Amino acid sequence: MLPIVWFFFMAVFFYLGIAHFRNARTELRSFRIRKPADQEKDSTAGDAAIVIEEFIIDFNRYLDILSQNLRTQNLITSVAYFLAGFAALASWVFGYIQ
Repeated sequence: MLPIVWFFFMAVFFYLGIAHFRNARTELRSFRIRKPADQEKDSTAGDAAIVIEEFIIDFNRYLDILSQNLRTQNLITSVAYFLAGFAALASWVFGYIQ
C-alpha cells in the first residue's frame, strides 16, 4: 500500500514541476494604448496624452520587473517540485526493494 502512496506523490510533484516550468516560460504582455485610426500621426499631443504615455512607459517597466520576478519564482518552485518528485520516486523504488 505504501508504494502506491509514493507513486501518487511522485506523479503530483512531477505534474506541478512541469506546470510551474511552463508558467516560467510565459511572460506578461506589454501594455499599450491604441490610437484611433482617424487621428493624424503628426498631430501634437496634449498634456493628457503626454502624461498617459509616461505612465505607459513606467507601467511597462513595472511589468518587465514583475515578469522577471515571476519567472524566477516559477523556476525555483519547479526545481523544488522536481526534487520532491525524485525523492518520492526513490522512496517508491526502495519501497519495493524491502
